Amino acid sequence: METSLIHSVENMRQIISFDGMVFYNTWPSNIDAIREFKNSCWTIIEAKYQKSEMPNGQALMFERLHADLSLVKPTLLIIASHNTKIGSAVDLKNTTVIKFKYKNDWVIDGKRKAGDLEEQFCMWVRRYRTVNNDTFLPK
Repeated sequence: METSLIHSVENMRQIISFDGMVFYNTWPSNIDAIREFKNSCWTIIEAKYQKSEMPNGQALMFERLHADLSLVKPTLLIIASHNTKIGSAVDLKNTTVIKFKYKNDWVIDGKRKAGDLEEQFCMWVRRYRTVNNDTFLPK
């Protein structure tokens, strides 16, 4: 893995407790990665261990977050999978994309790496997006 951008590995190991944060049958959720790229697009990445099923509430949260952000800028939501053992750092860039969503379209994948897809999307937005041609479905 490249040099880490984690400022404090010790702080990263702290568990965030959501105790007492549940109200009206809702609770907070973490996001593995979210990026606003040069004021041009948003990317969201959620990595699941060995293609674990995403809980319904979390899936709904991601769907709504994607829809809301898409109203402002092009937004890519990536659901990825990793096999990293518990206690080790997940190399998010090299997780395998299970599926991704752009606009209203989900694309089932299984081949690409999350970091490559994210970069491809951001570069496409910066270089090729126009008012009349904003379809992104990478090859």
